[in-house]
Amino acid sequence: MKNKLSLIFIFIAAVIFFRCKKDASICDAYQPIIESKHLIDISILKSIAPELMDTITTHSNLQVYRLINEDNLIIIHCNDFDKDLKNLSRQFTFEKNLKDNSIFSFETYVHDTLSTSSKPTVSIVRAIEIAKATINFNGICPYYRLGIYNNFVPSEYRLVWYIQDKKDNMHVMIDAKTEKVYSSFDGKIYN
Repeated sequence: MKNKLSLIFIFIAAVIFFRCKKDASICDAYQPIIESKHLIDISILKSIAPELMDTITTHSNLQVYRLINEDNLIIIHCNDFDKDLKNLSRQFTFEKNLKDNSIFSFETYVHDTLSTSSKPTVSIVRAIEIAKATINFNGICPYYRLGIYNNFVPSEYRLVWYIQDKKDNMHVMIDAKTEKVYSSFDGKIYN
């Protein structure tokens, strides 16, 4: 009797374990990344750095993803968007020294006009195939976004698919018109 119960228990445990395991090769529900608002609460800026709050709210293309408030210094890191496409080549940092109220910004704010079409010719399905051939996404359902990329050549933006795992520990950036892989990172640090 004990042997039968043990076998039944092992069978049920095995069914549950293997049923819950996700396999990227059968994952057809790829997840789009949709970020249109700030990724963190920025309400503290109203009282301690109203001029930075004004800058961020005036420029709707900026999206705050990190805010550091320590030792009389406020540091704000922002993503940049153009036509609802994340600019994967540019970010902005603003700092305010609370002792002397001085403000610094890194990355000169030059908002180029997007000179490429925002319609991809490479499908997301094909982009994910390329991403899977580039790095190992086994066991992971990819997340994706359409963005723009500038390889430090002024006004030469490329429309790209950005394929990543949920936490962006690994990613592949693929030209959405030519299938060229611009960058990839498998999440591993090599010495």
